[in-house]
Amino acid sequence: MIDTELRAYLLADPTLSSLLGSNAVYPIKLPQGHAEPCLVYSVHDGMAKVNPGSVSPIQRYNVTLHVRSSDYGTTRNICERVRTLITGMCRTLTTVKVVSANVNNVFTDYENDREHFTALLDISINTRN
Repeated sequence: MIDTELRAYLLADPTLSSLLGSNAVYPIKLPQGHAEPCLVYSVHDGMAKVNPGSVSPIQRYNVTLHVRSSDYGTTRNICERVRTLITGMCRTLTTVKVVSANVNNVFTDYENDREHFTALLDISINTRN
């Protein structure tokens, strides 16, 4: 599944892990008592796209990735590292073959009530079986 393989890919990067800490990449929602900084992601199921000149369709996944941190600089550094890891990705993760990936947009904000910075990364990942 793209979700678990994407999570493992992000956690395996030593630079990103040093910014986040141990296992700080979570699917869909944060666990109670989580540490920051951290990432929360959701994957919107892939839809088959026609692939001209090939019999195997491409699956396009839209991924929303949220960065949470009490420090603006850390938030931006995490976003930049994720952008470096994702943009232009063309590789087999564990079983999923990524043929292209891109960070489309990054939206940064501050949540006054929780006193932390957030960033939302809008990501497209195209895979082939």
